[in-house]
Amino acid sequence: MRPGWDEYFMEIARTVGTRATCPRASVGCVLMRDHRILTTGYNGAPRGVAHCTEVGCTLVNDHCLRATHAEANAVVQGALHGVSLQ
Repeated sequence: MRPGWDEYFMEIARTVGTRATCPRASVGCVLMRDHRILTTGYNGAPRGVAHCTEVGCTLVNDHCLRATHAEANAVVQGALHGVSLQ
């Protein structure tokens, strides 16, 4: 059976989440418009910072300081590559 758009993009987000570099959560994000993918992101350390999977998590108040949320990473990827998210 052909999936609906929501199911389709959620499955892509789950797959993107498999790239996460913080073992506390494997989260993926897909930013799209008009059924077209604009950018994706997953939770993990920013470029140039060691990954939690390599050196462990840095926890403060039960939150990992090393990892950036998938949604924030998706927005950053859009900005780095000149993709308008408006």
